[in-house]
Amino acid sequence: MNYKELADVFKKTFELKYEPMVISFTNDEISSGRYEKTSFCKALKIASEGESFVIDEDVSICTGGSQFCGFSEIHSGQKKRRVQQFLTKGEKLTSSIVTFERMQKLAIHTSY
Repeated sequence: MNYKELADVFKKTFELKYEPMVISFTNDEISSGRYEKTSFCKALKIASEGESFVIDEDVSICTGGSQFCGFSEIHSGQKKRRVQQFLTKGEKLTSSIVTFERMQKLAIHTSY
């Protein structure tokens, strides 16, 4: 099976509204894809519609998305809870606070 066939099976099996997509984090130079100021969630939406998108700390305009991607320092206390709530309940970037915490623990953070 090729990628398109696998994607069709995946989409049908899980009754997805949009096509499956891949997110890749890299330190390598990327030369293709849209590169413009946007939020991480909007970039995901654009990618789900089949378009390639490159986002980094220079074009990310969302504090929550920037923290999620490791572009900026993670808040603590009440600020952290507000970001978790926004990304989980508002933007629906994650399904729960548990997955939010897991993503942050698995992220490779650089010095800010």
